[in-house]
Order: sequence, then structure tokens, then C-alpha cells
Amino acid sequence: MAKYDVYAIGNAIVDIVTEVEYDFFERNEVEKGVMTLVDEKRQQHLMQAIDMNKSKLTGGGSAGNTIAAISQFGGKGFYSCLVAKDELGKLFLEDLKSNQVETKLSYENLPQDHTGRCLVMTSPDAERTMNTFLGVNSFFSPAYLD
Repeated sequence: MAKYDVYAIGNAIVDIVTEVEYDFFERNEVEKGVMTLVDEKRQQHLMQAIDMNKSKLTGGGSAGNTIAAISQFGGKGFYSCLVAKDELGKLFLEDLKSNQVETKLSYENLPQDHTGRCLVMTSPDAERTMNTFLGVNSFFSPAYLD
């Protein structure tokens, strides 16, 4: 019998979910309703423009969300990914653990860098606009597979 029902490989992303008004997009030159890859400087600019106190942080990324859902439905999952030794990396690992998803990552052995994050801006019409900084995910290699 297999040890895991699902083995996932993907970009570990922490979602920063916030609500914004329509004028936010024009003021900050953000294309509404799409996902855009951004560099760290651009994302920092956008994060300074929102109220972080009203934002919710949660583990994300399509593979991460999928493997967490598998676990919530009673399956056993393993996730190969990469986070950095920072607060968002710690949050992501805690989120995996709380969802009973296994990984070979341990906080003590993580690289000093920045965990990937996605600024998820929800407009009054409930449409999501995402600006994603991949961070340490760009260094993911076969060494992180298990």
C-alpha cells in the first residue's frame, strides 16, 4: 500500500489577502482581475499601499492548496516545496502541519532568503487580482525532492 495518496511539487506561496477599492488599481498601476508575477521591490511598494492590519495571511499556491484539501478530505499528502527562514516561511510550515501535510523541510535548515508571497487584492465586486513574488521558489531544485 502507498504511504501517500498524493505527492505534490510546487511553489510554496503565502497569500496576503486584502480588500481594496476600485481606485487602488489605477493609483498603483495594477491590472485588475489578473495574476501578475512581480519582483520584490514592486510587491513591497504595493504592500505599503494597503492596510496590512486588515490583511489575512495564509498558506497558498495551487499545489499547496490542493495538498491541504486532500488532507482535509481524509487523504494523506506530501509536499515538496521550498520556503525561506523567515516569518512567512514559518507560517507556511505551520499551515502544512496544521493540515497534516508532510514535508521534508524543517525551519532550522531553511535558506536565508524570502518566502514566496502573493498579494491577493479583492475588489468590491469580489474579483481577485494577484501580484506574486516567487522569492526563494526560484532556487527550488531536485535536492528538495523526497
